[in-house]
Amino acid sequence: MRPLASPLPLTVEDRKDLIYASCADHIERGAIDRLCDVLDATPKAAGRRNRRGWTLLHLAAMANQDRAIKLLVSRAAQVSACDQDGATPLHVASQHGHLDAMEALIDAGAELDATDACADTPLHVAAGSGRSFAAALLIAKGANPEPQAALCAPMHAAAEKGHIAIITLLIKAGADVCVRDARQRSPLHLSALAGRTEVSRMLLFNGAEVDAADAGGITPLATCVQLGDKRLFKMLMERRALVNMRDQRGISPLHWAAIGGHGDLMVELLKSHASINARDGEGRTALMHAASRGHGDLVELLLTNSAQRAIVDADGHTAAHIAQDRGHAAIVAMLNDPRVDDPTPFGIALVPAERV
Repeated sequence: MRPLASPLPLTVEDRKDLIYASCADHIERGAIDRLCDVLDATPKAAGRRNRRGWTLLHLAAMANQDRAIKLLVSRAAQVSACDQDGATPLHVASQHGHLDAMEALIDAGAELDATDACADTPLHVAAGSGRSFAAALLIAKGANPEPQAALCAPMHAAAEKGHIAIITLLIKAGADVCVRDARQRSPLHLSALAGRTEVSRMLLFNGAEVDAADAGGITPLATCVQLGDKRLFKMLMERRALVNMRDQRGISPLHWAAIGGHGDLMVELLKSHASINARDGEGRTALMHAASRGHGDLVELLLTNSAQRAIVDADGHTAAHIAQDRGHAAIVAMLNDPRVDDPTPFGIALVPAERV
């Protein structure tokens, strides 16, 4: 009998259905002869469900009991029956990495690319759960590595969770590292958001698009600057990521550096000719964002690189006005002191600045 990692998650309500509970106990213990006796006495028990829509096949998949699966299928249990979340027994087995159960279900005709309520296939579930052997089995049996109706691809799920082995499997199966999800995000977007630097490295090595913009116009570079991810920033800059791309709100990577207080990233962006006076959708420059958030060191850095302090935003406010409204007195004084951006030994511009 195959041991279980944990008991089947039956509720008190499930236990009230004596036939369902009895079958569940036999499945859990691998008592196939006893399960057979119950099914002989109650032929319709093979199709029984609980309130969550779990059939006995779902339970057998959870318990990795392939013999129970074969018996239930022989008693007309529906191999691709869905629970209330649209998950089939194969989804369940894939999530847990139960290879014996998966083999039995696939041999019985389980649909490899069945989608649940989230439009996820068993391969999505295996990829997101880090079940590399389950993913390999599904791919070997013919699962589509890029289901067309899905909101995202299995590659997205693996990238977000940091499962490099599964990404390798998917790439070998012909999956596109530049595939987009419903929000036009690539796997690189998700690995960047999740801080999965090694996954990002692997995706870039395999041809991920450096400057891909999602539905909101956000690029991987903008994401890593926003999060202050220095390692990914370096990788993207080495691949000549475009530093002046703006999202739909007009925010550029330099704006994000100013917002987040990431001075070291700001220096590198300026060295790569980031537009220092570029304005976002509200008319705000990087200087205004730095002043608003009290980042005095960044205000000084921007001023010494020729940021224009007289620019006004959509409300007619300068950086000094914004700093004053936020109570940043020292920054107000700095912005009103013309010596701050004077190219003296105490205020030498780090890089030539581009004026816009």
